[in-house]
Amino acid sequence: MLEWLTIRAKYVEKLYHPNIMLLGDCNLDFDNVPTMRDDIDVFLKGLNKSVLKSKKAADANFPMLTKHPTNGILKTALRQKQTYDQIGIFSNDPRLPKPNDNEEAGITAGGYDYGVFNMTNLIANALHGKDIDLVTSKQQKAIYRKAEFDISDHMPIWMRLKIPE
Repeated sequence: MLEWLTIRAKYVEKLYHPNIMLLGDCNLDFDNVPTMRDDIDVFLKGLNKSVLKSKKAADANFPMLTKHPTNGILKTALRQKQTYDQIGIFSNDPRLPKPNDNEEAGITAGGYDYGVFNMTNLIANALHGKDIDLVTSKQQKAIYRKAEFDISDHMPIWMRLKIPE
């Protein structure tokens, strides 16, 4: 999939649509989270300096791989141990966020931002009046077991684009 997108992004004029935004499960399962995450981050960010370096090419941006300025490393698995889900933006449209914009995400009201909707806190609060990390271990296990099979084992990801000036 990444190869297909990269080939198309290299020749923007041949894209069906000038901007491609992907949100969802990309099955990026990291066995050694710190090392593999860094390797994939370097590889994906390196696409702009290697394969997508021409002026005609789109920029590739994967914000979920960047440490969020206020929320740190975002985890998308329900148990918050892994980041399987990604946001991928292939575009040369100046209105869409570029990789450098990730470092300023969420800093200004109405500006670009991205994140994870922590539905485990929503469920824990609805059932027990507390966030997931404040309920008992037994309650956590029950929430995870029920939510993983009846709702999802992934938490929803989101992206807010900058309000036009």
